[in-house]
Amino acid sequence: MGMETAFHWSDNGMDSEVFFRANDSELTKEEISYLRTDANVWWYIYESDFEQYELGLMEEEVWQAKLRGIESYYNLCVARDIYQDRSQMFSENFKEVVQSMQDKCNE
Repeated sequence: MGMETAFHWSDNGMDSEVFFRANDSELTKEEISYLRTDANVWWYIYESDFEQYELGLMEEEVWQAKLRGIESYYNLCVARDIYQDRSQMFSENFKEVVQSMQDKCNE
């Protein structure tokens, strides 16, 4: 999670730690709303990151870290539908990367 996300959560009196337990606990409607908003924002960022990587503008080590973030949001089950909706606008190459990841929401 980026610093902007952490500040967004704390500015609104919420604990960003909820992201790390999102699939393992019951969440309030407000927590779900924040998670879904964050997911929507991060899919924009990760799509841009992928294009930068493909163009050679990002080092491999950085890309590997981004992949871990992508996998985290792909497996954020309360927001999977956001990925599914947004993926219609993603490049085929980016969708292939995402869909090659373990799908913990459908296990």
